[in-house]
Amino acid sequence: PDNNDPHVEPVRGAKCTHVQPFDLETYIFMNSKSKSWNCPVCGKRTVILRLDPLAKEICYAADKLMPI
Repeated sequence: PDNNDPHVEPVRGAKCTHVQPFDLETYIFMNSKSKSWNCPVCGKRTVILRLDPLAKEICYAADKLMPI
């Protein structure tokens, strides 16, 4: 995810092929207004999302090392 918030839920679209995840809450907030439901990284239509457990673990570990 682009921000430094350790409480993000890093996800990717099921059809996305890129490595970079994006934050679930931000994705829902932005797309509930625009109704586009496209991946913010690659632009593909993204309705089915998958959690990225490795990115989540990295966010959690970083928070323990450097709490906000």
